[in-house]
Amino acid sequence: MTAITDELVALLPISYPRNPESNWYKILDLFGYELDTIQKSTLRILSWHSIDEASGKALEVVGNEYGVTRTTIDDEFYRFLIKSHIEMGLRVGTVNDLIHVLSNTSGLDASAFDVRNGQEPMSVKVLNMPTALTPDENQRQLVIDWIEAVLPAGVRLEEISFRSASESEIGLGMVIESASWFKSPVATMNVEDM
Repeated sequence: MTAITDELVALLPISYPRNPESNWYKILDLFGYELDTIQKSTLRILSWHSIDEASGKALEVVGNEYGVTRTTIDDEFYRFLIKSHIEMGLRVGTVNDLIHVLSNTSGLDASAFDVRNGQEPMSVKVLNMPTALTPDENQRQLVIDWIEAVLPAGVRLEEISFRSASESEIGLGMVIESASWFKSPVATMNVEDM
């Protein structure tokens, strides 16, 4: 018995038997089971077309639809490349556009990316790319190639640098409570909250 079977049985006229032992119910249960199987298969097929849910060969098919060929990279990084390709197609190609694309497709805050105009005319610098985005050398080269490909015609990538794991930001905090006693020949006082 499925939810679809219950919906089908509810559509029967009142004069038809609705109990699970009746032949009408059994026939509708067969249809309900098959419709439920078709519905689950349809949802699975739809998920193969979703960039966020597809994996393996299905993700490769999605990437090929957007003109992003797969190399020896994992699914998460390949998703990043597909999404950034789509995002950049919607942008003009300014420095701010590049920052927004990197932020939107990686899930990192825009402040994590340092993109500036270069020293030379018609050039940009991408400094301190987060290691979370490019953990290995192959992925770094793919990101460099991608950035060069999405820059507007005539604009070149002057410099790119990657933040190493040791340069990651670390937040420290502490609370210190102390009480000190100072004595002098004139007065003795208790000083708190230094």
